[in-house]
Amino acid sequence: MAMFFWIGTALGVVAGMLHASLVFRRRLAEGSGGIAEAVYFAAWTIALWIMFGAYVMAFWIVGLIGMALSRIGRRARVAP
Repeated sequence: MAMFFWIGTALGVVAGMLHASLVFRRRLAEGSGGIAEAVYFAAWTIALWIMFGAYVMAFWIVGLIGMALSRIGRRARVAP
C-alpha cells in the first residue's frame, strides 16, 4: 500500500508541475497580480496535486476497471 501512495505522489508531482506551469503562464498573461501572484497560484497548484496524487491515481484505476467491465458487459449483450 505504501508503494501505491509513493507512485501516486510521484504522478501528482508530474501532473502538478505541468498544471502549475500552465497556471503560472496564464496568470502572467492576465497581468492582474504580477509575478508574485502567479508564483503563489502555481505553488498551491503543485501542493494540491502532490497531496491528492494518490487519490487521483486510485480514481483512474477504479475508472479504468469500471470502463473495462462496462465494455465487456456491452459485448456480452451484443454478441449472438
